[in-house]
Amino acid sequence: MTNYEILGWSDHEGAKEIQVTADYSSAKAWVVDYVRNGGMDSHSEILIQNDDGEPMSAYDKYGWTHYQ
Repeated sequence: MTNYEILGWSDHEGAKEIQVTADYSSAKAWVVDYVRNGGMDSHSEILIQNDDGEPMSAYDKYGWTHYQ
């Protein structure tokens, strides 16, 4: 089973794990809720990656970028 790690990136702190989900859809939904509730205030980008460390998608002030 693949887990999806959600990382928050900021210039001051670098990358920091903020959540792990069991599937990609849950990861995207979690990011949407996180952003909606002000989570982007402390991060310039939020990245979703799989167990192998491969980036799946990222969210920043311009919206979503999908890598796969």
